[in-house]
Amino acid sequence: MAALLLLGDSITEAFPAQELLSGHTVVNAGVYGDNSRLLLQRLERDVRPKTADLLLLLIGTNDMACGYSSGETVRSIGECVRRIRSYGGIRSVAVQSILPTRGVANRPNLRIQFLNSQLRRLAAAEGCRYWDIHSLFVNSLGDLAEEFSDDGLHLTRRGYDVWAAHINDRLAADGETTDRP
Repeated sequence: MAALLLLGDSITEAFPAQELLSGHTVVNAGVYGDNSRLLLQRLERDVRPKTADLLLLLIGTNDMACGYSSGETVRSIGECVRRIRSYGGIRSVAVQSILPTRGVANRPNLRIQFLNSQLRRLAAAEGCRYWDIHSLFVNSLGDLAEEFSDDGLHLTRRGYDVWAAHINDRLAADGETTDRP
């Protein structure tokens, strides 16, 4: 059983983690409407006092809606990761890829793919994990598959089931929750 801390925006906040990750101790610190800058502002309050084997970070889609450049988003997420790691109570950090969208003009999928490539590089540079969850939800057109979202942005229960299965599979496969270079 791992102690997990989920950190992100409304997609994270709506995750029924207590139910779907019941084999683990879970704290869900997702906040509706959050972006990487707002997350940076709340880390001291929402992360520093906590301990966890693994922090799962999913942030960035709202940065696009706010008009932040890709560079600004990646820099803010990088600063979040560095601060989280400096607090000492979190054994491991997994940066998760930004989910695809469907029909959401201010969150284009080509940009999401670019940001995800940058997040993969960021995770490697910071010595933490990168979990590609984007590929779990994308259809053949590169959009968020209809069975996983009613509005093209937020996940349905089926989407959360898939995400939870991925988390459980990764934790079982890894066998431990510390970052490896």
